[in-house]
Amino acid sequence: MSTKLNILIIDTDQSSCEEMQEFLQREGFFVLPTNSASEGRVVIKNTRIDILIVDINMPGTNGIELVTEFKDHYKKLDVIVISGFGSIDSIIQLMRLGILDFLRKPLRQKDLLFAVNSSHKIKKRTNKNFLLPDNEPSRSFRISDFPN
Repeated sequence: MSTKLNILIIDTDQSSCEEMQEFLQREGFFVLPTNSASEGRVVIKNTRIDILIVDINMPGTNGIELVTEFKDHYKKLDVIVISGFGSIDSIIQLMRLGILDFLRKPLRQKDLLFAVNSSHKIKKRTNKNFLLPDNEPSRSFRISDFPN
């Protein structure tokens, strides 16, 4: 796996989107910024995206439905949700959808980098099978197979 992850940002706040893009590019990531859900849908259909960073409070778009749509279609996509708002109920709902992280705006760069690096580490780990050589089939074990 390449060390350079492809990150899609969907945020209607142009300045916030540009700040995240510039920061993440300086950190070595390939970043595609968009300012609407419809632009984001086009990008994700035509480009391999590893991480989606999305603001769930966008005019005309239900952010939770958008996250649900992307998680349904792109199972390996890591999602980082950003928002200046968010009730505990919506955060819990998003976590149940399998988002990687929820970050409050205004974003701190170190928090954003931590979330992106967490995704990178997870992706590297899941692309390796630490337990079995590549050519060995998986086996199931019973508790009784292990000594006390």
